[in-house]
Amino acid sequence: MTEQEALDNSVTFLLAGHETTAAVLSWSLYLLALNPQWQHRAREEVSQVLGSSSPSPSPLSSTVLAWEHLSKLKTIGLILMEAVRLFPPQPLIGRSCVRENHLGDIRVPPGLEVIVPVAAIHRSEELWGRDAADFRPDRFENGIKSACSHPLAYLPFGSGPRTCVGQSLAMTEAKAVLAMVLLRFNWELSGSYRHEPDVTLNLQPKFGMPLLLTLLEQTS
Repeated sequence: MTEQEALDNSVTFLLAGHETTAAVLSWSLYLLALNPQWQHRAREEVSQVLGSSSPSPSPLSSTVLAWEHLSKLKTIGLILMEAVRLFPPQPLIGRSCVRENHLGDIRVPPGLEVIVPVAAIHRSEELWGRDAADFRPDRFENGIKSACSHPLAYLPFGSGPRTCVGQSLAMTEAKAVLAMVLLRFNWELSGSYRHEPDVTLNLQPKFGMPLLLTLLEQTS
């Protein structure tokens, strides 16, 4: 890579490690607040993987999430995949045509910018079934090909050579953070929450994500 390419990729990693991860976590917390059965299921998985007999180990500071634990957190992985399907970090992806293309009978001339409506594709009943708008992490249990009718119906980080270079970093961070939050807290959505997804740099909750958190030790 040239020095400029190295700099550009580093900036992308920086953004993916902060903005994208924060957005993914916000929507994951939101969806788990609305679906407590999945919150409980994921918490039990974390507890089992970390070798605890209770979802609320004591002392909390003694719990360590190691790199080898992450690949075992299957349920959390499914939850994150479904979260970025329903609330993709980039709901619209723009691509500039560099040479003439044809989509069926449609001619795409060089220089034309093509917008890919990721959020609409992710909620298409034709591609995902009648439950396309529902939170169902288990749809990904057998992989993306079994979850939808077309392999390119799932584009949370784009596809092909322009796939987000920070995708793995963002999802790994999100998995680690979500696991530790699950281990320590139970939560529900605050009555002050106003649902208005907003497209700025990423798809974010316009009015924040107010949650009511309860320490698990206080509920035992």
